[in-house]
Amino acid sequence: MITKNFNKIGFFCDTGILHGFCKEVDQHHKPCRNLLRNYPPEKYDYFTCSLVEKELKHQIKNIDKNLPGKKSSDDERLIARKFKRCIKKFLHKLKIFDAKNKEGLKELFKSLIVNLQEIMNYRSPNQRNDIEITTNAILWGYTYNCKFCCFITVDKIDIYDKRNKIYQIACHFLNSEEPPITIKYIGA
Repeated sequence: MITKNFNKIGFFCDTGILHGFCKEVDQHHKPCRNLLRNYPPEKYDYFTCSLVEKELKHQIKNIDKNLPGKKSSDDERLIARKFKRCIKKFLHKLKIFDAKNKEGLKELFKSLIVNLQEIMNYRSPNQRNDIEITTNAILWGYTYNCKFCCFITVDKIDIYDKRNKIYQIACHFLNSEEPPITIKYIGA
């Protein structure tokens, strides 16, 4: 087990946090913006995994593909440009943590994935992604040196509402009495 540094607070972001922060018309924009004002990336450590980065880059690609043309209003184009700029800027402030590529964590990663599937559902690509993102957040919290490791999400149903079961699975596989992360809902 890693000795925690009691001067650090770290955040692990799911896709929705970045989407909510960067898209001003998103229902989660205000709470995401407030979180980042209170805990600015310049003073706190922010992490995510490459799957989140991939999802956001895919969203940007879809904007580029679907928005051009006379059918889009000036407002839609402005929102899209602001969103793309914000995502690209924010991604540069994040550190990437991928447990499946780290020695000593690969087997834990696989075990957690399998066990989280049972409680988080496994019906759609988004739910499969939620499971992988949550697994990365758990193992990030397990290895990251901070006093408070917080997994922030806008997913109330599939992640936040199931946090106690997620904590139980994490504690079981990590042989720990305390979960390595706190799951915090940052939504509207």
